[in-house]
Amino acid sequence: MPDKVLAARVVVVVTDAAGPVADAVVRCAPTEGEVLVAQTGRDGTASVDLAAGEWWIAASADGREPSTVSLAVVAGRDAHVSLVLAMGGRTLTGTVTDASGGVIRGARIDAARLDANTKAGRAVAVAFTDRGGRYKLSVGSGLILVAASHPEYSAQTRYVDLGPSGATANFALV
Repeated sequence: MPDKVLAARVVVVVTDAAGPVADAVVRCAPTEGEVLVAQTGRDGTASVDLAAGEWWIAASADGREPSTVSLAVVAGRDAHVSLVLAMGGRTLTGTVTDASGGVIRGARIDAARLDANTKAGRAVAVAFTDRGGRYKLSVGSGLILVAASHPEYSAQTRYVDLGPSGATANFALV
């Protein structure tokens, strides 16, 4: 019988200057393994069960700068994380299609501002494409790393210079 991975419940509270942020996207990335994504309710909270280990917890919402924190999850020990989103951010939009131009619904878009230690796994903003293959998310200005992924396609990454008027990054996955 395989060992059971012990988990802990982590409650993430997302706020801004006005209070709780409903419909914020919470991204939980382990040092190695699959990223988990949740959405906050009206009260600005999301609950996720995470395996023991180091995690990067990030939250993003339209019209706000994303926020992130690292968390050492201890098996069986619940935790609370508070993330405060500053108003602002630049808008990144685009579409995700397949090689023939057909739209890909449900593709995940991860974006991170670049610095000396940035990796795709350390993204701070996340969005999913709608039924038309379109996405929209808010990120801080400057050079960012953007990744598009879907379980049925090979992932792609690219660099985007996100200026005051925002930017567009389209992907064609194969």
